[in-house]
Amino acid sequence: MAIAGNPVTAGFDVLQGPHRIQADVRLAVDAVIDVDPSAMLTLGAGLTLGGNQLSKTGEGELRINSFAVLGGGTLDGREGTVSGIGTLSGNFDNRGTTLSPGENGVGTFTVSDDFTQLSGGTLVIEIGGAGQFDQMVVGGTASLGGTLDLRLLAGTRPVPGEVYPIITANKFAEGQFFDAVQGLETPEGGSFVVALNPNSSDGVALGYSTTKGDMNGDGSVDESDVERFAWAIRDPNTYYQRFFENGDQECDLITGEGCMYVESIMADMDRDGPNTFADIPLFVDMVNNAPGAAAISVDDVLNLILAVPEPSSSTLTLIVFLVFGSRRAIVIK
Repeated sequence: MAIAGNPVTAGFDVLQGPHRIQADVRLAVDAVIDVDPSAMLTLGAGLTLGGNQLSKTGEGELRINSFAVLGGGTLDGREGTVSGIGTLSGNFDNRGTTLSPGENGVGTFTVSDDFTQLSGGTLVIEIGGAGQFDQMVVGGTASLGGTLDLRLLAGTRPVPGEVYPIITANKFAEGQFFDAVQGLETPEGGSFVVALNPNSSDGVALGYSTTKGDMNGDGSVDESDVERFAWAIRDPNTYYQRFFENGDQECDLITGEGCMYVESIMADMDRDGPNTFADIPLFVDMVNNAPGAAAISVDDVLNLILAVPEPSSSTLTLIVFLVFGSRRAIVIK
């Protein structure tokens, strides 16, 4: 099946229901595949871009299960969903699609050349049982932006210490990471740990932690966790903006040093649901009991909390349980 014609109008529309093309698809010019919201198109044979650009529009799903692919070119993801377990021979610019590796479950999606995800793009990674997880394999350079959306499959309980290399690449673009990370928290109150190591082929990996107070995901609770803990207690949204959306000053995106992220719920030391001042004494005890850690006090943490910029609401009322058992309300304006 060859797609040819005027470069502006070449392509086809996919309307209601599932459709599958088992013949080779070859582009002679730039083309557009528009998939209706209620439709899905599966490419099950060869996809030859031939150095051209294939743009995916429409809110429906384009599933790429092609393996015999040649010719280079670029898949321009503008809208809807791109999924599959195939290999795209060329580049993938994810401008606005939801990219979901796999086919009715976990799987691997491969881009032979460069993968670029811009601010409007989302990469969905599903985590199943031991060794079962979605993966992006990039033969060229991976440039990360937009959203990373983590989804734990039903009935799955991750194991602390298990590592999931979710994105591998020949090279990672310097100084770039996702603008937002969703789905870190798990139903058991733990958190996935997102680790960036741009100098390794396994540049983005997931771990898992149930250790409350380990705010940087390094496996211990010590003085290096104090600042993040204070931000998480002050306001989870502020914590998210500080350490995810605006980038973490402790994270060197060039080397990957310090680039480990956990959900703010890891500050819930007493596991009662919300992050409150009642968690502070428990956190302080853990830090002070850590081998070689510098001693801190409740007042040290309170001072850090007061230094955190005001959250989205103009007034925040917090109930404080101090180590002495007294109870008082603090209104921060």
